[in-house]
Amino acid sequence: MNKNAKRQFGHTVLEVKELSTHLFLKHETLKAVDGLSFTLHRGETLGIVGESGSGKSMTALSLLRLEPKPAADVVGGEIWLEGEDILKKNPEELRKIRGRSISMILQDPQSSLNPVFSIGSQVVEAFRVQEDHRKSRKAELKERAVEILRRVGIAEPEHRMSNYPHEMSGGMKQRIVGGIALSGTPSVLIADEPTTSLDVTIQAQYLRLLKEFQNTHQFGLIFITHDFGIVANLCDRVLVMYAGKGVEYGPIESIFRTPSHPYTHALMHSVPSMNKKTEKLVSIPGQPPMLGEIRSACVFAPRCSYADERCRTDVPPQFTGLSNDETHTAYCWRLEDRNWKPKAY
Repeated sequence: MNKNAKRQFGHTVLEVKELSTHLFLKHETLKAVDGLSFTLHRGETLGIVGESGSGKSMTALSLLRLEPKPAADVVGGEIWLEGEDILKKNPEELRKIRGRSISMILQDPQSSLNPVFSIGSQVVEAFRVQEDHRKSRKAELKERAVEILRRVGIAEPEHRMSNYPHEMSGGMKQRIVGGIALSGTPSVLIADEPTTSLDVTIQAQYLRLLKEFQNTHQFGLIFITHDFGIVANLCDRVLVMYAGKGVEYGPIESIFRTPSHPYTHALMHSVPSMNKKTEKLVSIPGQPPMLGEIRSACVFAPRCSYADERCRTDVPPQFTGLSNDETHTAYCWRLEDRNWKPKAY
């Protein structure tokens, strides 16, 4: 369990209200993100979890207004970053915000770095586009680039500046991508499954480094992952997504102690326990729905062992104050009975 779960955080740096991002196909419109709301405070880490296709990465891209247009677009909601609604910003204003106020570490470092440019030129460019450094001399920018490489744990950074991405390991490239994202000391950093391609040892080092940077600069961190082990050790709050919706949201200790949505409960119990002898792995029956198959009902109903007819026809309301915590919320008809808890899958 996260030891920092009850510590105090700074002011709100990001507030998302009813965010909706749609994909526009030739014959239909798909709701990739559907009415998502959450907040993030300075120094806080929010974990976003869910199966592939749940809308996690599209949410991240929407926050930076990098959704793949014209196929996708934010069609509703509000994104308040440091008190400003970035949905009202024009492209020039957004370029000044990205990197400086909000930044993102992409999932695949290999595709994040340009193979025909040296590492040094790419890190220097990250500093060059920051407004405060536009008039800096080339030597000053190079010094800043070497320093950020050193801070993210790259050995012999002066030498590595002349290397190309293919000359570096996956772990080193992921550290470099993180350094580029941190070059502008953003208020919000989004890490989209940054440890997926790393082995366990390098993964632990990378997460420790990320947490050290957060403690130093007090940025709000959104960490997207499939790994509940990472969530338990890194995050302060959790947003569980399914089929583009947020189905449960709350403090890490409340959700791990008493998961209230059947999907959250199923995800947690599908992780093998190191403390118990397991003869058969637990799995969630069925497959996540295709976006075009989602109807006006509980999105998890087709796979839920607790679903009844109402779950298949009506959208469940939001229930708050779960686990005796006003910030713990979930969407499930069963929660009308405050004593009900999912018990097995």
